[in-house]
Amino acid sequence: MIDTIEALRLVFDTGILTLIWLVQLVIYPSLTMYNQTNLKSWHPIYTKRVTYVVLPLMLGQLGLSSYLMIVEGHLIEIAHLILILIAWAVTFFKAVPLHQSLEISDGGLATAHELININKSRVLVWTLAWILSLAMILV
Repeated sequence: MIDTIEALRLVFDTGILTLIWLVQLVIYPSLTMYNQTNLKSWHPIYTKRVTYVVLPLMLGQLGLSSYLMIVEGHLIEIAHLILILIAWAVTFFKAVPLHQSLEISDGGLATAHELININKSRVLVWTLAWILSLAMILV
């Protein structure tokens, strides 16, 4: 039988996985379609709105992964948490500064392409975290 907390973690992991793939395949590439003026107008609206979706998913995922790592303490739980922490580090040390520079600089198109490249690592680690989460339920 699937533990409720593990199932909830899979829900958060699936939410993040879906979101990060949408960001990689649709949202960030769409930023390259704006001219500089429109990008500077739209980007602050986008970041505020997307935060309402991203932040609860990230906090829920981090909280559940941390809890399960403490309670279970298995190597796979530790690996899952490490992947989440890597995603957080890339988000706050790479992606957030790029988003900030979109609003204050004139390098919109180049910065948008840089976001797409940086995001590849988040796609990878969140995909691996989802695979681990699924594996922990199936095994």
